[in-house]
Amino acid sequence: KKEKEESEWHLGEHKEWLSNSKEKVAYLQNQLNLLSDPERLALPPPSSPKMRSALENTDESAKAQIRSLETKLQLANQSFRNSEAERQKYEQINRDTMKHVVQLENENGRLRGITEELSSKLRDSASVQVLDEKDARLRDLADERSRLQWRIGELCQWWSDAKWKIGELEAGLAHQRHLLDTANIKIQSLNEQAPQPSTTYVMPPSSYSVSQPPFPNQWRFANTCLPSPVYALTPLCHSHLPTCETKRVKIEIEHGNQQDIFLMGSFLDWKWALRCDPIGEGKSGVTLDLPRGRHEFRFLVDGRWLTSSLHTKVPNGLGGDNNLLCIE
Repeated sequence: KKEKEESEWHLGEHKEWLSNSKEKVAYLQNQLNLLSDPERLALPPPSSPKMRSALENTDESAKAQIRSLETKLQLANQSFRNSEAERQKYEQINRDTMKHVVQLENENGRLRGITEELSSKLRDSASVQVLDEKDARLRDLADERSRLQWRIGELCQWWSDAKWKIGELEAGLAHQRHLLDTANIKIQSLNEQAPQPSTTYVMPPSSYSVSQPPFPNQWRFANTCLPSPVYALTPLCHSHLPTCETKRVKIEIEHGNQQDIFLMGSFLDWKWALRCDPIGEGKSGVTLDLPRGRHEFRFLVDGRWLTSSLHTKVPNGLGGDNNLLCIE
């Protein structure tokens, strides 16, 4: 296409040169005709030698001018022939260019047809469907990613608010601890000034008694058959049940080679201990008449609190478990 435009430009330029040359040749031809016309050049005979000399000089000047015009005419004709040859050359180039353009357009049409045919085959193939499905899946994943990012931002904001709230709660807890420590110091000071005597509950000589010393959360078992007192943490659950209809139940625990097994519970107000008797097959237990209701209990085995796997377990609020027995 660029070559065609250049050829057309050169052809127009040479056509302009040719037109100018034709005009110049016509002008020179006209001048030559005027100078060579005998009627126009015919003058009356001179009447004096001086006039004759002037006419001769004029004749020589006209002849020289005619020769100059003839030379210019020849040059103009030569330029015209050169321009004509150049014009024919560029016309040939233009024809060749147009022929080449037609060939290129035909080739372009053929390639366009091949491209359309391949595109049609590609649209009909299964690969295009797979690619479309993958594109749809990618769009769905992008949408899901956007939703997850928004959710993550929301959770981060909630987490920041929660940390701020936790900071407030920790500050309040620290203040409450400070107040509690101050109160404990005052209570300890008052206890030192007026110590409380121990309270002892007496049972028959064949049983065991439990005494509560001034230190809370500890119980001491006392009996003449024990070589030394036994200390253990006491559950916080207490139950004061009124006297009513009772039901006989058996409370058991599996044991190995333990020697001393005692039972304490809410039905004893966690102040009395009952010795468990062996009942065979590695078990020990106690048979009791208990009223209807909810009863929590625990076993003290060789000075350690244990629960029985034969009864239901519930948390006792001290980081451990109690056994639970519900009587209907």
